[in-house]
Amino acid sequence: MQRHPTLRALLLLVAIGAAGGRAFAFTCELASQCYSFNPCVTDTCDPGNPSAGSDGCVHTPVDDGTPCDDGSQCTANDSCQQGTCTGGVQVADGSECDDGNPCTANDVCVAGSCAGDIQPDGTPCDDLNACTANDVCSAGACTGDIQPEGSPCDDGNPCTASDTCAQGACTGVALTGTPCDDGNPCTGDDLCARGICGGDPALEDGADCDDANPCTSDDLCQDGFCAGFLVPDGAICNDDNPCTTRRDRVRRRQRLHERRYVPGGRLHGRRAGACRHAVSGGRQRLHARRVRHLGDVSPPARQRGHRLPPDVRRLRRGRDLQRVERELPAGRREARRGRVPGPRRRLRRGRALHRRQP
Repeated sequence: MQRHPTLRALLLLVAIGAAGGRAFAFTCELASQCYSFNPCVTDTCDPGNPSAGSDGCVHTPVDDGTPCDDGSQCTANDSCQQGTCTGGVQVADGSECDDGNPCTANDVCVAGSCAGDIQPDGTPCDDLNACTANDVCSAGACTGDIQPEGSPCDDGNPCTASDTCAQGACTGVALTGTPCDDGNPCTGDDLCARGICGGDPALEDGADCDDANPCTSDDLCQDGFCAGFLVPDGAICNDDNPCTTRRDRVRRRQRLHERRYVPGGRLHGRRAGACRHAVSGGRQRLHARRVRHLGDVSPPARQRGHRLPPDVRRLRRGRDLQRVERELPAGRREARRGRVPGPRRRLRRGRALHRRQP
């Protein structure tokens, strides 16, 4: 699905289509039609301004030093400089990151850039192309076999229908007038127009909204887009990832906040992802979640002699007693003086613990 498309692009596409492919003169009417997706400029619609472009849009740089995010995981303290988001300082070489390439592993920052070890040729991967199959790594790139022409697919666009593969790309018939959701909480009456989902009119400035960022507060609509105030670094937040601890914290005033994976989770890059095993400081943070079965405790924890949680220790004791009981002669299992022997009592407790486990 295309997220937050600009209304300007929507109108341009409609105008070009109506003119049989010839470019059509476009002049903005709303500031939302001028949105540039650049955090270091303020976008306004002012056709009478001498500095405006042919579309009437004016993009004014914000003050130098305004915090921003340059999209690089290997820089910190990013700030705006002359209308461009620039990385402040490089993070330490060897810091973990994610270069976004499924055919590299062990990605780390080196001299401000993220890179990893190239996976062997033939390693399975996903090139995110609906019209390829049997994707594998080849010379560090993920490629697949192109599906036959006309094969059904899904381009992920709610404003297309009858999607099929054509020359290795998934395309569909553009829809117009079909209700859709452009993902922007500050637009209403979203409709498809020539294959693009857009909303008009935009909600009034100051209308309440939710930018879906747990690290902002007091979100409001401004010029057709939802934005909030950044909360202080270190504030408690919730990334809605079941594989991270509840003590997620805001980091570097960035939209992507730190996630700590359990057990012992040290951050693997700044992207959301699946549960990944990691060791932090040579210890396992087993207390991050309740261990219900012995198999939930990672082998490194047992090998290093880390003290297991009480419920796991009781389970192990119960299992050991069951094993010993099977090896005892039948005569030695009898109770003495009418009282169940201590090992027998512990065995029963162990079995009871097993029954209580979900």
